Amino acid sequence: MRSRSAVPACPALPREVLARHWVWPEELYETTDRGPGVGDRHMRLWLHLADRRVLALRFAALDAPDDRVIAPTVAALAGDLRGERQGLELPDVGYVHVLYAAPVAPPPTMNAATGRSEGPLRWAPGLDGEVLDALQSLRGRRFYLSVRNYNRLAPLPPELRARRLQALRRFPALVAPILLTAHAYPNCADGQRHARRHADPEVEAAIDRGRDLTGALARHYGISRALVRSALNAEFWDISYGMRRMHPGLARCASRQQAPGKRLGARPRTGWPAQLSALHRQRRGERAVTVTACGGGSSAQLRPRLGGYLVQAATALLAALSAACRCE
Repeated sequence: MRSRSAVPACPALPREVLARHWVWPEELYETTDRGPGVGDRHMRLWLHLADRRVLALRFAALDAPDDRVIAPTVAALAGDLRGERQGLELPDVGYVHVLYAAPVAPPPTMNAATGRSEGPLRWAPGLDGEVLDALQSLRGRRFYLSVRNYNRLAPLPPELRARRLQALRRFPALVAPILLTAHAYPNCADGQRHARRHADPEVEAAIDRGRDLTGALARHYGISRALVRSALNAEFWDISYGMRRMHPGLARCASRQQAPGKRLGARPRTGWPAQLSALHRQRRGERAVTVTACGGGSSAQLRPRLGGYLVQAATALLAALSAACRCE
């Protein structure tokens, strides 16, 4: 493998750049299943900027580090505070892919294929540790520890940043899909994000102004305020956005979380946790799985052709409900 000592000397980095980290193609591929030396030969670059943003870039015309491309690239992206650019063509630089779906930390700190951390995430001294910890806690099927999500939080004014971090810590399962981008996977190849975000101006305004966040989340998901505050939503559980809005079944299961005299349904039957155990024993996609939630009497057939992810999602849902629906 070529050494980073081969980086050409640069008289001075732009003052907008606090730290830079070049990644050779071999280093990137060593953290994937593709094997070293397979695929493109393009350099990647991670930057930490004075405005507290992180950038990850892929230079299509570079097969070795060259700090001379940093200044024009940073200048071209100075106004892209919302992270909308997927790429740009620059004179004397060539095409640059803007990797907002890349891990916020470069290899070997983070695995480029899985997005898992393999060392301390603060690869540069000035990075926001609180934001990194908050994003790292959102572990599941979707990938949240991305450049884009870091830039949604770290550069904010202090009071606004603190309120958004507080909302993520208090209601991670409900707030994360609204405030942040849920990527299908980390992407260090091009500017595609393969992601979605269920933006809601009312929820964001409630967070940013310190108003009734519980009520805004209840209206967004179509659930009760008590269910928003329940133990079920005090931890991050990663299932599909649609399943989060299946409020009738969830409301029945959350009856113990209601205020006195405001029960939303009967107590759950004691037999359904055994069904949960049986579901855990099922092999993914082996056969159709019948899931009966909380003894409510309705069943959903999860057929193998829908893929194993649906079974995993149902398992995660029932596991979360198990903790919230224990009988007295």
